[in-house]
Amino acid sequence: DVAYYNKDNATEEELLRRQGYKRQNESESHNASFRADYYKPLGRGNRLEMGIKSKISYSDRDYNSLLFNQATNEYTNNPYESNRFKYTENINSFYASLTNKYFDKKLSVRLGLRMEQTNTKGEQVNNGEINTLHYFNVFPNVRLGYKFSDDKELGLNYSYRLRRPWSSQ
Repeated sequence: DVAYYNKDNATEEELLRRQGYKRQNESESHNASFRADYYKPLGRGNRLEMGIKSKISYSDRDYNSLLFNQATNEYTNNPYESNRFKYTENINSFYASLTNKYFDKKLSVRLGLRMEQTNTKGEQVNNGEINTLHYFNVFPNVRLGYKFSDDKELGLNYSYRLRRPWSSQ
């Protein structure tokens, strides 16, 4: 908020004009998740790992930009800079991996698979626009390792990953 007067140390009655913005950001978010893992040794350094995870996130972000109106001497909503966005995301996933060691435990192989089902809903409250997405992804991963000695090992990894934006993005 900026006030313009016709001289220094002027009183409020000597105010020429006032100009400015007020910005307010109200935000609410909630997260809940569930996870269960299973691990089974299969003997001789081999093992099976499996698990499930479910996560749900909700955020409600209300951005208000108020512009000073000289005619009314009040702040009014600036619709070009104000917005309210509600976002819900639910991710359900299952993973499994099998690790196996061969040749006196020198060669190790790990094969894994992660499957995700994602549901999102974004709502622009100001214009009533609603966008939903439902998709399923499969993420394979492979790790090969060879141990030459106690302090020398060679590894080769492949994994497919997904990066999601933060909720504020």
